[in-house]
Amino acid sequence: MQTANSDNGHCMVSFGGKESAAVSCRGNSPENEDPSVFQILIRKVRSAGIRWRQYRDRRIWHANQQQKLRLAKDWLHRFATSDAEVLIGANFVELGGCRQHMHSLAEFSALKTSLVPEQKTVDQLSPFDLTPVYQQFLNTPPPATIKAVHSHVFPWFGKWCTQQKDRIPVWVHTHHNWYYKEFGGGEEVPWHNEFNQYFRDALLQCDVPLVVSRGQQKFLKEEQGIHANYLPNGVDLSLCLRGNADAFRRSTDLQQPFVLWVGRNDPVKNPVEIIHLAQRMPETKFCLIGPGLSAETLLSDYQIAAPDNVVFTGGVPQATVQDAIAACSALVVTSLREGFPTLVLEGLAHQKPIVVPTEAGCEEALGGPEFGWVYQLGNVDSLLEKTQAALNGPPLNPRSLERVRDEFDWKVIMRKLDRIYRGEEVF
Repeated sequence: MQTANSDNGHCMVSFGGKESAAVSCRGNSPENEDPSVFQILIRKVRSAGIRWRQYRDRRIWHANQQQKLRLAKDWLHRFATSDAEVLIGANFVELGGCRQHMHSLAEFSALKTSLVPEQKTVDQLSPFDLTPVYQQFLNTPPPATIKAVHSHVFPWFGKWCTQQKDRIPVWVHTHHNWYYKEFGGGEEVPWHNEFNQYFRDALLQCDVPLVVSRGQQKFLKEEQGIHANYLPNGVDLSLCLRGNADAFRRSTDLQQPFVLWVGRNDPVKNPVEIIHLAQRMPETKFCLIGPGLSAETLLSDYQIAAPDNVVFTGGVPQATVQDAIAACSALVVTSLREGFPTLVLEGLAHQKPIVVPTEAGCEEALGGPEFGWVYQLGNVDSLLEKTQAALNGPPLNPRSLERVRDEFDWKVIMRKLDRIYRGEEVF
């Protein structure tokens, strides 16, 4: 018997000089056997299934894109044929003070307003879904009924204002806050620089440049050489006064006195500092309200353990925030940066003891020592001292409500802004 290698990796076994059979030199294990007809069929079926799912997914994706394009075109048609007197945008912010600001303008103006894009569209489409119609949007003139356009934050809408400036009777632009390095965790972020450049351009090109805080007004003048007029942020005082402390206590089982913090999972809101305070006050309950906040996220994102005296609610509606402020014993703010925080104004409306950091926007909103306490930002000992003073002081401060009613109620602010929209008043 002799063996010889063949070209296909098998050995030919020869008896008496005659090749009689091919036997695998690698053994007879099943994985090394030639596939059977059944195995080949299974592979082809699986391959066909994968190709079918890929084809189906492509069809579904294409159908979804076509549906989004139809919705975007429908919105553009409604925009072009609107009977609105004031356009307010860009309505892309899902949370926070800027969203509240724009929605409050739309709600409290005596004129017929429209958010751009309207909320119906925002609920169905993302900003990226509007990209296919953006160039057409830029070339679409404002409705014939328009008296004013009010832009905020996003270049998406501001570029339309620039393009259509000659057709806009009054272009108002409100500047809320500069994008500082703190917003990028201490690092420069390219889109922050892009937005800051747009802020400069919009404030210089619009008819009525506005800022919501004296601090930003000073910053723009001294750092950017831009003059802007002050018209503060506001609050819905009627919503604040409807705050129901008992409802919040029932929903959270927080029957005892507690310290309230409201924000989101964002280093700029500085949730770490309130946790440090809670660790120093183990006998006091703390309630943290805001999306993305939990013991788990604080540990994973900031490497800090929340003590047992901290309660998390997650994100809640604005009405529930008012219930929480009504129920708390003190409101504490720890932000690194703020333009003009409406949360502080809401705390004042509830007449609550308030503690804020040495941060220009927060201090300006508080309005001085008669309305609350200011701690040294980054100093937990200072925060502890001021919070204890707030808890040990009078539970209510009626002067706070008077300040909000006189200066910051949206009904008061909108009377002046509507005159601007009508072209009856310019700073």
